[in-house]
Amino acid sequence: MVKNKNIFITSDVWFNRPIGEFSFMTNEEYNNMVIDNWNNTVNKNDIVYVLGGFGIGDCYDFVLKLNGEIHFLNSVFGKSDRNFRNVMRDSVENSVDKELNKRIIFESNQILVIPEEDCILSYFPLSDWAGKSTDTFCFHGYTNNHNISENNISCKLELWKNPVSIKEIKNVFLKFEKILSK
Repeated sequence: MVKNKNIFITSDVWFNRPIGEFSFMTNEEYNNMVIDNWNNTVNKNDIVYVLGGFGIGDCYDFVLKLNGEIHFLNSVFGKSDRNFRNVMRDSVENSVDKELNKRIIFESNQILVIPEEDCILSYFPLSDWAGKSTDTFCFHGYTNNHNISENNISCKLELWKNPVSIKEIKNVFLKFEKILSK
């Protein structure tokens, strides 16, 4: 890990589509809440991995307002996802702000290994992964379900209200696991 950079994960942010307990909000209220929560959690020099489900429609302006170096996993599973990713990538690549290309990264993989954090990232929960038997964490989106005994943890925005630090998640679940094992 780079000095002074925390690594965060989020999924199913869904800009322009209030979900779950936020479904009573207007798009504008929801989008502003997400931006505020994100920026109150993530510093400009931190890293955020977006596992999937970032938003619907034009989300370029939202990306510009968010703190951190943002990495989008290649979680494209249909025509609308492909269109979203292509439009977002084109907008970033064609931006007059040349620093944006250094801050917004489009990963080529659907599954990403971060060895220094002993974890694997994927939009979908995995049933098996390298390191599972040695307690490597699998962070995912898509579903609200956690499998604590297997270190398979959901990082949906709906559950955490903002991007969540890998270190914080691991600490929370390891403490919880210790309590359960007593």
